[in-house]
Amino acid sequence: MQVQHWLLELARELSERIEADRQEHERVPQLLTVSVTGGGGAAGGGAAGGGAAAGEHVQMGNHSRSGKLQRVGAEAIAEVAGGLLRKWAAERCERREGSRGSIGSTGAWAREYG
Repeated sequence: MQVQHWLLELARELSERIEADRQEHERVPQLLTVSVTGGGGAAGGGAAGGGAAAGEHVQMGNHSRSGKLQRVGAEAIAEVAGGLLRKWAAERCERREGSRGSIGSTGAWAREYG
């Protein structure tokens, strides 16, 4: 729930910037990219802990995912961003990286203007 709150805040800011750009340059973005920087966390050992010893700090690294942006309102941007983060989390679980660690920061930007 907390992630959704911050995604909506980020989406509101991005939506305002997109609207200003639309008025000034008469263009709208077609693609949204979301980046995640991991803050890491304590590993539990084994496959879920990335093979690290118990108590060892694990870095998640930097990751990004992109998706088509069909609408540029804050709610639509937050919805796309949330879907991209869920996709990243699902891929992480499929690779058995588990859910240990934390998101250190998240960013979003719009691109491929048309």
